[in-house]
Amino acid sequence: MSGETSDEIRPFTHIQASLTFIPNGRKLSLRALVDTGAQCTLVPEGVLDGLQTRATAAGVFITADGSRVRTGALRLRIGVPPFPSQELRVMVMTARPEDHDAILGMDYLIHHRFEIDRGDFRIIE
Repeated sequence: MSGETSDEIRPFTHIQASLTFIPNGRKLSLRALVDTGAQCTLVPEGVLDGLQTRATAAGVFITADGSRVRTGALRLRIGVPPFPSQELRVMVMTARPEDHDAILGMDYLIHHRFEIDRGDFRIIE
């Protein structure tokens, strides 16, 4: 793949998404990073404050370097218009990423068909 820049082959993009905490119906709109390298969906602790909830279970996710991180988890409904929302088990990050409020991983993407063509990302109904 000589001659390509990392931006041309990056497997992620930013999109607007909404999160709903089902028990209290509280919703948040946020900027999410869609990352095909992430096995699960993650939100920072601050998002839980906005939803007026906390993690209700324990969870583990694996970082890019292979480290296992023990964290909290909870179920949230995730929507990316115009697609139907999906209820998922979401892991909690201790830090807020710089350019986004959440990471949508492969657990979200498997519920929808999606295409990536040299960095151009599309979710298809």
